[in-house]
Amino acid sequence: MPKSTKEKELLIITEDKVGMLEEVTGTIAQVKVNFVALCAYAMEGTARFLMVTSDNRKAKQAAEAKGWKTEEHDVVVVEIHNQVGAGHEIAKKLKDKNINIHYCYGSTSLTLTKIPCALVIKTDDADATLTALE
Repeated sequence: MPKSTKEKELLIITEDKVGMLEEVTGTIAQVKVNFVALCAYAMEGTARFLMVTSDNRKAKQAAEAKGWKTEEHDVVVVEIHNQVGAGHEIAKKLKDKNINIHYCYGSTSLTLTKIPCALVIKTDDADATLTALE
């Protein structure tokens, strides 16, 4: 089974305007923090950036210095290979244990290779999710 770890996800909430993705990613890059996975979308006049980073503390400080709202949540990060059926295997294990997935996002490579990728999963209970994936 793929390696799974409980991590903290950082949510940054900003205004929804042109250039926010560049501004948020640039702010994080300036403090020398790397993204493990990133999801960005706009909803109801705000832009939301969900991320797992190499250093959430530094990323959070940089975001708050810009006046952006931040939150942290427990998530499970699963290291999977970019191959057909990898995501389905994870989803089936969680379904079989009756664990509801609120959302997921991840990183991948452009080709179907066995390069490790990160799948970030948000549920009600990160510990139960980890156990289900063992």
